[in-house]
This record gives sequence, structure tokens and C-alpha cells, in this order.
Amino acid sequence: MLGQDLTFAENEWQKRYYARQASLIIYESLNDLFDLLGKDFKTIINTKLNNSELESKFLLIRKELNQFKDNNFNRLKEIRNVATAHRDNDILKQINLIAEISWSEVIGIVTVFDKILNKLGPLLQELINYDLRKLDELRNKE
Repeated sequence: MLGQDLTFAENEWQKRYYARQASLIIYESLNDLFDLLGKDFKTIINTKLNNSELESKFLLIRKELNQFKDNNFNRLKEIRNVATAHRDNDILKQINLIAEISWSEVIGIVTVFDKILNKLGPLLQELINYDLRKLDELRNKE
């Protein structure tokens, strides 16, 4: 929704506002995703599911997330810390950062992040379905 608001905002200040909000959400989401998809999740896929196809898909998405983070994390963090969630006490620093935000740059970041999430969603659904099938197999054995 923010991507849509960012795209169709009527003036530069609105676009910068939506760009800052999108940057904040993506920054926070990245941290959460790496927590969610961390060591425990890898262990579940590697040992408990024993499914090399799901493992390969997971590793590819994780690699894309890492690359995305390497390319964008510092910029997202700067926007978040200076002009969004943790506003800098120096108002001129805030205004300068807001004024130099390229909303088109943020649209690009949103687009790349959205593509990664659109790959992650089906993988997670596939994992859920896989677990449900295994659960049914166990129930049928009883």
C-alpha cells in the first residue's frame, strides 16, 4: 500500500513522507525476517524436513535477502534513525535528509524487496503444506 501511495502522491513532500515510511517498514522487516529465517529455521529445513528442493529454494531466497540487505541496509537505517523512527535532535540534519531523499530510489528498493517477499510467501506456504501432509501421514499410521 505504501508503494502505491508513494507512486501516486501528488507532491514531493508527500512522496518523501511515504518514502520514509516505506524505508522504516522495510528496515524493521529485514531485521524480523533474519530473526525468523535464522539458525532454528535452517535447522528445521535441513534436518527435520529433509527436503533438498525446499532447502535449495530457501537458500536462494536467503541469499537474495542478504544481498538486498548489503545493498540497502545502511541507507534504510539512516532514513529511519535521522528522519523517521528515531528522529535526530538536529532538525537541520532531519530536514536535509528528508529533502535529499530520492523517492524514485525508494520505489526501486520497495520493488526489489517486494519481489523477494513474493518468493518467500509461496516457500513458506509450501513448508506449511509439507508439514500438513506429514502430519496427515502420521495420523493415518495410528
